[in-house]
Amino acid sequence: MYAVVFTAIFKVKFPELENHSFILFVAVGLWPWLCFQEGAQRGALAVQNGGGLIKKVAFPHELLVYGAVLSTYAVHVVGFLLVIAVLALTGNDLYFSSLPLVLLLFCVQLLCTSGLALILAALQVLLKDVEHFLTPLFMIWFYATPFFIRPVWCRNRYSRSLH
Repeated sequence: MYAVVFTAIFKVKFPELENHSFILFVAVGLWPWLCFQEGAQRGALAVQNGGGLIKKVAFPHELLVYGAVLSTYAVHVVGFLLVIAVLALTGNDLYFSSLPLVLLLFCVQLLCTSGLALILAALQVLLKDVEHFLTPLFMIWFYATPFFIRPVWCRNRYSRSLH
């Protein structure tokens, strides 16, 4: 969907990506963000959704948050690897030598997401309305990240050099 919107509707072009696929750029750049966002949102609601279990069984409540975040990351990493495989089979230039580094970065991101999800889960239990602020907050955060700010900068810098 993102590929259609950005290549067909917005007609985004990068001078640095002239010889590379924009779909590859979006898939590789967007997947970690979606994984982080979904993990944080599911983790934030894990304690509240597991309220019935918490009342019946004595166990560390943070395990619910860890389970929600870890299951999200498991699904997304498998999906990420499948998309990378499909992109490689369709002739995109990929450097598989950097895949271990990417997986290591996913692990670091998992730790950061777990920490944020623990804070959000505690706030959700206390305030009950945190979940309603998360979607707009993540949307603003998404568009404020360099993933979409940098292309505007590149285009402006490139167009100035032509004049």
